[in-house]
Amino acid sequence: MMKSTTLVKILGSAALLFSAGNLYANDSADIKYAPGTGAVIRYPWKVTLGDHDSAELVRHVGAKSASEPAQEEPLKGWTHFTDWVELTLTEPALLTVEIAAQSGVHYTTFNSETNVTTDLLAGASLYPASSIYQGIDNTTEVGHMYNPKGNFSAKINFLKYTEDAAGKKAISYKMLLEPGQYSVAIAGLNAAHCQSTDACFNGRHGYRAKLTTEPAPIRVEAGAMPVPVLTDTAAVVHAH
Repeated sequence: MMKSTTLVKILGSAALLFSAGNLYANDSADIKYAPGTGAVIRYPWKVTLGDHDSAELVRHVGAKSASEPAQEEPLKGWTHFTDWVELTLTEPALLTVEIAAQSGVHYTTFNSETNVTTDLLAGASLYPASSIYQGIDNTTEVGHMYNPKGNFSAKINFLKYTEDAAGKKAISYKMLLEPGQYSVAIAGLNAAHCQSTDACFNGRHGYRAKLTTEPAPIRVEAGAMPVPVLTDTAAVVHAH
């Protein structure tokens, strides 16, 4: 039997545009939104899923958060312009991660000198990229840059990187995972698709991410390495 769903929104304006911290989940999924501070990996999203759950997250990330042209390999990602999901799986599961550009996402900035808060509309032209690591690390000072395609912290183990290579503004990937904690990075690859003079090259852009689990089709032994399943695609999810 399919589980019922609950919709939770934080509405940003009379026009009902999305504001940071929107989420959608079925009843058994647990989602918390709380932006962190400091030079560590900040996990604004904390998501707990069983083996038949889904969670949708709506927010915004930096256009070049997965790949900054000025940075040298391998530290191409911007740690704090990327959104990190602290994902906990309570059962062995086949996890599907889908990320697409989302229009209508609002965010605010605060000027400490003038004490003025400004409401801004994020761009809608995100070319997403995503990395997934085994484990979480919210204590190590990792600095401003990270490696989206490999290890950069002793506490988390790189598993997989997926990018929007086809210019579809959407990606999707699957992994067979054992119970435990994982770090999922949501970032932007706009420098690969936009010219430096284009509006999409800079700034923050909205995204909608969906994490879905289903029972593992094969048994996953505790301590076994997670297994990539099927082929990545940039056309499964479409921007809203």
